[in-house]
Amino acid sequence: MRKTLLLTLTVFLILLTACEREGIVNDSALDDCMEVITTKDGSLISMFHTFTCTYDRTESEKIRSGVCVSLDINDGVCRKAYMYEKEPYKNCGENRKLSYSDECLCVDYYEEYEGECISMDKYCPLVYGEGSIEDYQNYKWGCICDVGYDFDAELGKCISKQEKADNYCITDLGDGAFAIQIDSKYGNPWCGCKDGYAIDIKEDGAYCKELATGENDVYCSEKYGSEWKLVEGGYCACSYESLFDTYNYPSTCLSDETRKEIVESIKEEFLSVSDYWDRDTILVGITDVISAYASGKIGTEEMRYLATWQAVKTNEGWKLLNHGNSDHDCVPLEPYDFPKSMFYCMYFN
Repeated sequence: MRKTLLLTLTVFLILLTACEREGIVNDSALDDCMEVITTKDGSLISMFHTFTCTYDRTESEKIRSGVCVSLDINDGVCRKAYMYEKEPYKNCGENRKLSYSDECLCVDYYEEYEGECISMDKYCPLVYGEGSIEDYQNYKWGCICDVGYDFDAELGKCISKQEKADNYCITDLGDGAFAIQIDSKYGNPWCGCKDGYAIDIKEDGAYCKELATGENDVYCSEKYGSEWKLVEGGYCACSYESLFDTYNYPSTCLSDETRKEIVESIKEEFLSVSDYWDRDTILVGITDVISAYASGKIGTEEMRYLATWQAVKTNEGWKLLNHGNSDHDCVPLEPYDFPKSMFYCMYFN
């Protein structure tokens, strides 16, 4: 009985070792077969048929994958085809695969994290913050920042553009600051102060000052004069509305009489230098006044901003020095010592 069992086991092992042979699997032969049966490596079918296998081997020549096919051909016709995928010589576990260098690595769309292979949609937020998403480029999965987020190299994470801009403003103006506008033409955010704070200008710079209860209504008027009020972003601005902007942020807030004088003078100046403007439609806005110097914008109801201007007050009244919708020439302004802080100009040859 013992000899019979040993003989049976030997024959069984011979069958196991003899059912595979390495060769080239012909895909076209499978297409010609009347029936294709998919089985598993190590199944009974795989034990009692001879399979031709194409192997993918590791650096140490061990099998890490492969395809095995057995054809049942009768009278030159393929009646049935049996096939299975060859299992690697060692099991790497869930979501892992055996590499050429005999290492167990994460399969595609999975990444190593604390000893486990997790999917990219979970991996990216864990490693690079909630603003990170998975991305497939150049045949490889990776992580990028989602729309509305930027990568912060110092933190090594994707943070919202608003948060990044707020951090910039806090560095610039201190606690209580935030970004009113994320992007500006100067590259940096436009910073301001949150509700309950106001911008306080000192010799060493500006910062957001926390206001006491009830101080919102009087902070700017006590600091600069009755024409000033606190507006969005903690700025002190003129209590009247500007023609082109929601609020004006000039160096000086004007009385109604002075504003009217400047507007009417500049309007007459424009009408005298160009027949483009019509008296009934021209609109003049003042953006800044410092002493005897003024700057502003000009337009119409249909097109609120068409050009900028600079003027100086002389004995004869307000004199238009420069205007246009592109770079201004510095030369006409030099004889009057026009403050360059009020505008940007260039020297042309």
